[in-house]
Amino acid sequence: MSSNLNDKILLGRVSGLFGVRGWLKLFSYSRPPENILSYNPLWLKTPTGWKALEVEAKQAYADGRLVVKLRGVDDRDVARSFMGLDLGVNPDQLPEPPADEFYWVDLIGCTVESVSGQTIGVVTEMMETGAKDVMRVKTAEGVELIPFAFGAVVQSVDVAQKRILVHWEIGYFEA
Repeated sequence: MSSNLNDKILLGRVSGLFGVRGWLKLFSYSRPPENILSYNPLWLKTPTGWKALEVEAKQAYADGRLVVKLRGVDDRDVARSFMGLDLGVNPDQLPEPPADEFYWVDLIGCTVESVSGQTIGVVTEMMETGAKDVMRVKTAEGVELIPFAFGAVVQSVDVAQKRILVHWEIGYFEA
């Protein structure tokens, strides 16, 4: 993973205000959503760049609400200035994933090759579909959507070499 301080991993955004003492509601992109509360500091993407803010207190509610109190943000008016801002962390703040699990950010930019030796393209995006995650792969002809089904479709992932080996051929699902 990159350790450049300008490269942040997006984990969510500030989605609302909570109370009058500067607490913020968060919308989390992480799974499970409450994982966003385990990072400190959180980085906010302000109009002038990323700014690290220490989490002073946090709370996850049974109804799914996630709220944080950031040090130095002590009233609703100050908190309001953070509305809609992206939240991120430095890549080195993330724990190492278990074997055969990967952070999406590590898959973006990987070259996808078929077991038959064909270079299919490069992963440009990962999408959550409910059943299986899907890789959006830019090919010479356009875009190929390939399920990230480890063992069935994805045979191996080498994050260091930025290479994903798949049991797939371009146009598998063309009409």
